Amino acid sequence: MKERKYKESYRFVTRIDEKSGRERRSAEYIGEYFRFPALSPAPRRRAARLAAPLALYWAAALAYMKTAGITGRCIYALPPFMLGLFPGVYGLMGLYAMLRAPERMTIVQRENGVGRLMRSGLGCGVFASLGAVGGAICLCAANGWASGWHEPLLALAAAAGGWALFTLARRDYRALESAGR
Repeated sequence: MKERKYKESYRFVTRIDEKSGRERRSAEYIGEYFRFPALSPAPRRRAARLAAPLALYWAAALAYMKTAGITGRCIYALPPFMLGLFPGVYGLMGLYAMLRAPERMTIVQRENGVGRLMRSGLGCGVFASLGAVGGAICLCAANGWASGWHEPLLALAAAAGGWALFTLARRDYRALESAGR
């Protein structure tokens, strides 16, 4: 469906190949270009700034899964937290796309890079927050705070990483300005 979403930004051009003499049909981008403001950080520095909360999310998520005891068997905590791994992988894809994006980005490159990181941060933050709340409920119900106090804290650290990623990526997304056609 992504092709239909951006179809107004492309037009088909027919060219004749000089070597073979055949007609070649290719897509040409005619949409709007985007770039970051002139005084903003360099692209690699910006990607590193967005990689830090994503790394925090993954470190906390992997530590939670490694040490999950009581909350690892609780239906309120583990499923929401495990669902948060899907946006985490989506965020890794967005970080890779942002590292590969040129200074002057098309709308597709903008959405695959910064837009994907923004949506990923939102998903990671929501699911990890639900997992932390569910873990706290499970520990309260089982009176297991003595042995499992660290589990909701790890989930909260993952949630903090997700929300920080969302906030930073949204700020970068809004900072993009039009660079013409």
